[in-house]
Amino acid sequence: MAGLRCAKVLSDKGVKVTVLEARDRVGGRVQQIEQGGHLIDLGSNWIHGTEDNPMLHLASATNCICFEPPEDAKPAFYNQSGDEISHNLALDHSKLSWDIVTQAIKYSQTQGESIPPNLSLLDYYQSVLEKQEMSEPSKELVLEMGRMWGNIVGEPIEQQSLRYMWLEECIEGGLSHYLSTYQKPTIGD
Repeated sequence: MAGLRCAKVLSDKGVKVTVLEARDRVGGRVQQIEQGGHLIDLGSNWIHGTEDNPMLHLASATNCICFEPPEDAKPAFYNQSGDEISHNLALDHSKLSWDIVTQAIKYSQTQGESIPPNLSLLDYYQSVLEKQEMSEPSKELVLEMGRMWGNIVGEPIEQQSLRYMWLEECIEGGLSHYLSTYQKPTIGD
């Protein structure tokens, strides 16, 4: 889905686009297998931007049960060692991490052509964190949370070109999680 959306954004900006599939199947991170009589999703498990998102209509049409966590939910955060991080510390650091992603997108939108293509999102994170008055462990935690962005978009932040961050879209609205896998609709649905 992301590749098709990227192709549309580029096409809308006047770029001639050809979409290629790197795998022996279409779908990117959307993949499903059957094992032991059960359908298992191996790829995506959430929908960003639940307000008027056509993916929610597709989820409904394919009998996928979705759940949107309440705004007052207090998720647990863990570091790479598996130790739980205090809720307030995690929220503060997570906010800074997402702010850096948002700033990177805006920077790319305004300075895109002047940014060397080999400058990565990791480089941007590091330059922002160098200017922060915080401890080294706190900077590492923010960077660790930044690496989660790479997991979300399917490419490590070391490999994401800052120049092209403008292609990323942070869709407004909620975040719906899949609670069940999708099923092909029957004819007539």
